[in-house]
Amino acid sequence: MGRETNDRVAGRGQAAAQVQPMTGENRAEDARAKAAQRKAMPSAVAQAADRELAGMVLNRAELDPATLDQATLDQAGTDRGGDKSADLWLGQQLRVLRRGRGLSLVELADRTGLSIGNISQIERGVSSPSVRSLKKLSEALQVSIGDLFQDTDLPPASEINYIVRKKTRPLLKLGATGVQKELLTPTTPGALQMLMVTIAPGGSSGPDHYTHRGEESGLVLSGSLELWIEDECFILKEGDTFRFKSTQPHRFANAGANTASVLWVQTPPGY
Repeated sequence: MGRETNDRVAGRGQAAAQVQPMTGENRAEDARAKAAQRKAMPSAVAQAADRELAGMVLNRAELDPATLDQATLDQAGTDRGGDKSADLWLGQQLRVLRRGRGLSLVELADRTGLSIGNISQIERGVSSPSVRSLKKLSEALQVSIGDLFQDTDLPPASEINYIVRKKTRPLLKLGATGVQKELLTPTTPGALQMLMVTIAPGGSSGPDHYTHRGEESGLVLSGSLELWIEDECFILKEGDTFRFKSTQPHRFANAGANTASVLWVQTPPGY
């Protein structure tokens, strides 16, 4: 009995020690740890996180790949030919948009039909979304895919409605898919849209067909394009052109060993 009493007293003493208030030294150590964590976070990401609760949409210039340090890039997983920063940049935007809309990963997965794991990997920059997946995400988040393009230099005010200089082309890189899209037409409202689509060897829009409203046409400038329209597959070489209704299920891929470049036009604008 006496031994049990002693054990209970000792137990209460240990519990009391665990809930003792932090000493000045412990508080200082905790503050230093939090400051180190904050310092390790890229400033643009930290600022974006601070604004998520207010539901604000991230400005595209705030997560330029140039602002991301090596520690952050390493979070994107294995090296994919220098595209890690682009994947991380896109993923951070999607995460901020999701949280700004007050959506959990589960809710966004339900709205898009994508798996929770897939969305999480995209947000962390571990994988790139296919064109089809990106369309689903943008629709669920109520933004256009064009809002996810990386801005470059701003055009002069006198040109903004008419001209797109090479250095000012908005850019969308889908790193692991091997697809890069440059917007060639002004971002102001219009009836059609022109893009420069570059596809690395082995790159594609994804394994699944996708559809949307409108019509599209294109010219293969270099390389070889594999274009699927419904169940038919066409191989297009340099100088070949195409046109089809966007409501027809379609997808594309690089059919050769060299990079393919395609001048792509669609109406109405999809980005």
